Amino acid sequence: MTPSEKIFKNVWICQLDAGKVKPVFGDLHISDGIIEQLVPKDFKTAFSDKGSTLKDTDQTISDLGGRILTLPLVNFHDHFYSRLAKGLPLSGTQNNFLQILENLWWKLDRFLDEDMIRASVHLSMMESIRQGVTTIFDHHASRGAIRGSLATIFVPSIFVQIASCRLSSSTR
Repeated sequence: MTPSEKIFKNVWICQLDAGKVKPVFGDLHISDGIIEQLVPKDFKTAFSDKGSTLKDTDQTISDLGGRILTLPLVNFHDHFYSRLAKGLPLSGTQNNFLQILENLWWKLDRFLDEDMIRASVHLSMMESIRQGVTTIFDHHASRGAIRGSLATIFVPSIFVQIASCRLSSSTR
């Protein structure tokens, strides 16, 4: 097997057939980023010694142990810093969208600093990866930390693609 080949064994694949999802259990063979073959297997015998002829001695074989393998998902609208609002005590009226912006989001936005931005990005990425999201479009705003904030958001060590739209402070 070449380095561009990969086998995911003992995996559920959800195939679409005439608009319906058909789950198939088996071993998925990928070569040069293209699915070459799906070898169906019996889920009941897959985890016994009789279930697979593939052994995990090769680095290109990953046993997914019955997990579901999907195509990567895209989040087309996110606000990383919203992760920081979890559990915050709310003040002021929240009866309409403008009041929510004024009494929660714009207040939080004014206090963001580089450390808060970094923490929200890391939390967002961990949550996204766990849910299968690999591409995120973040609508970033941080009035108090505009300079360098996009560099703070870009985290090359985490395999998530980010497209960020920064709002200028003159928009509010």
